[in-house]
Amino acid sequence: MAAASRQHIYQTIQTSLAHIPNYIGQESPDDYCNKIQQAISFTNTMIADVNNANANTFTDVHKADIYKSKMAGKYVPVPAQHPAGTNIDTSALFRAWFRHKYYELTIGTRQASLTKLTQEKFLPIDTPETYKERIRLLLLQTPNNNADALAIL
Repeated sequence: MAAASRQHIYQTIQTSLAHIPNYIGQESPDDYCNKIQQAISFTNTMIADVNNANANTFTDVHKADIYKSKMAGKYVPVPAQHPAGTNIDTSALFRAWFRHKYYELTIGTRQASLTKLTQEKFLPIDTPETYKERIRLLLLQTPNNNADALAIL
C-alpha cells in the first residue's frame, strides 16, 4: 500500500516538475528550489493523508531525492553527504549543499575571471579583435553591469 501511494505521489509531482528544466546554472539556487518546492506543495494534502494512513510513506528524504533528480551538468552527482558526516536527506540540507556548489562553481569562477581581467594587457601581438575576444571570454563569467568589472575596464 505504501509503495503504491508513494508512486502515486511521485507521478503527481512529476506532472508539475515536467515544466521545470533540469538545473544547469540558469538561475540562483534559491529561485530554482522555490520552483521545485511549489511543485511538491501541490501534493501536501496527499502526502499528509498517505503519511497518516502509513507513517513515513513519503518523508523529507523522498523530497530531497526529488531535488537531487533535477540536477544536471556540473551539478551532478549530488554527494550523499555535505559536509562530511551530514547526509543530504532534507530539502534544507539540499539547499545548503546547492548554495555551496553554486558559489564554488559560479561565484568562484567570477572572482577568478575578475582577477585575470585585472592582469590582462593589450600585447604587441594583439589586434583589437583578438584582445576583444580574450576579454569577452572573461566577461562571460561575470554578471551584466558588474561594478567590479566595469571599474576594471
